[in-house]
Amino acid sequence: MTGKQPNPPQHLQKRRDPNQDRSRESVARIMKASADLLIEHGVEKLTTRRIAASAKVNIATLYQFFPNKQSIVYALYEEWVRVSREVFHRADQNMSEAKDWRPFFIEFLSGLADVGFSAELESRLTQAVGVYKYLHEFEHEYQAWGVKRIVGYIRHFSPDSPAERARAVAAVLLEWDMALVNLEMNYSRPVQKHIHNLSMEGMLHLLEVCIKNKPIYEGDKAKKK
Repeated sequence: MTGKQPNPPQHLQKRRDPNQDRSRESVARIMKASADLLIEHGVEKLTTRRIAASAKVNIATLYQFFPNKQSIVYALYEEWVRVSREVFHRADQNMSEAKDWRPFFIEFLSGLADVGFSAELESRLTQAVGVYKYLHEFEHEYQAWGVKRIVGYIRHFSPDSPAERARAVAAVLLEWDMALVNLEMNYSRPVQKHIHNLSMEGMLHLLEVCIKNKPIYEGDKAKKK
């Protein structure tokens, strides 16, 4: 499985890419307006007319690049996946020189938790995955790719780590960021910081259990006796 972005379904593909500064600026405004409206209203109330009005572009200009609102949501999700993949690519580059698993994974998890998208937008994109089948398929492909990469990181530090446990931990780590976003949105910033730090320690504990092949809980110790 490669790290390449999948091609969007035909009905969601951009009609054309901007090739001049003016058209690139228009597309950037459309994307920004879409993100803002998605945060404010959610995917159900997003319309191309609202997007065009907020972006201060003619509706015909919007349709020059995007066939429908779904293609814009797809483009936003595609960009989120792209910047998330960059976190993995940096980890790939750092892994060969990494001696200690803990600082390696702290940097990796911190990168996943902050890819430059606001928590509100990430949360809305998560909701969109539940609404649009094509986004669910995109998410599934990204998660399968991401789990495979994280298993590779775990096995780098612990070649004898059981494959099933490594995959389970990798799946939890990949879900952690989005779960964290949705949880943090319900609390004030001081509480958000505690949630982030506590959950980060929880993820590191899971990694330690996996990498050092420790029992997960006391019941595991009893089973091994």
